[in-house]
Amino acid sequence: MNVTFRQLQAFSRVARIGSFVGAADSMSLTQGALSHLVRDLESSVGVRLFERTTRIVRLSKAGEMFLPHAERVLTELGNAELCANDLRAGRAGTVKIGMTPLLAATKFLDLLQAWGEHQPDTQLIPVDTSADVLVELVARGEVDLALGPDRPLLQEVESQCAFEDDLMLVCASSHPLASRRQVRWSELKDEPFIMSGPGAALRTMIDIDYAIRIEPCLAVGHFTTSIALAAAGKGVVLSTAYVRPFLAMYDVKLVPLVTPRVKRRVMLYQPASRSISPAAQNLAEFTLHWFGQADAA
Repeated sequence: MNVTFRQLQAFSRVARIGSFVGAADSMSLTQGALSHLVRDLESSVGVRLFERTTRIVRLSKAGEMFLPHAERVLTELGNAELCANDLRAGRAGTVKIGMTPLLAATKFLDLLQAWGEHQPDTQLIPVDTSADVLVELVARGEVDLALGPDRPLLQEVESQCAFEDDLMLVCASSHPLASRRQVRWSELKDEPFIMSGPGAALRTMIDIDYAIRIEPCLAVGHFTTSIALAAAGKGVVLSTAYVRPFLAMYDVKLVPLVTPRVKRRVMLYQPASRSISPAAQNLAEFTLHWFGQADAA
């Protein structure tokens, strides 16, 4: 059965209006064109759908049975069109965004709430993983976007700075430096460092122009593990300021580091040459704007 949307629409309008003339006007068609649509529909379904006289048009028994099915199809097609419009405009869909576990538990929660108010029909799926694999996930198309520390790019990936945050000292509340307003890097030369992630110590020494040598006493795989160890007095941790939500939970203190003051950039990664969905593009633009407003505040 080869039935078109316009045929079903013409059938429904005639049934509801009770007139070929009125139905034709409502569809901006000539009466002849409308009649042709109805005849083609009747030919496709193999039954007469209307009983016609010189004065009235009414549904046949077959037409009465067919009408609710036809209108259900019209409703679903209308919903599909609305959905397609939303998808094109980026108002609906699913976006997978990679990020570090620390970002997922802090900054992302505020971003998620703001995005939900802005685009409630777009679902965000967070993929939390190590900072060192985020760029690769974007390159392979396993996530649409990624949010994480500044890392070397692959040819298939581009990035923009979402926000910057100060690199700070995390130590147990009982640590001698915990009550200080700020700490110079040179004062940390004898501290035992707990590091998470490969290459973290080298990156930090480069950032501080080798003001001290950082040799981790413990290397762990997850940032929360390093915070827990610091709380237990096993060493100190270097972290960006957005770790603040963990302070009370682990009974640790966050102390600014100076001489030099180091800022770490958090980047938004997306494909360089491969197109992304309108929803993902909307999220990318919203994320940069939202973090920009937060920094300005």
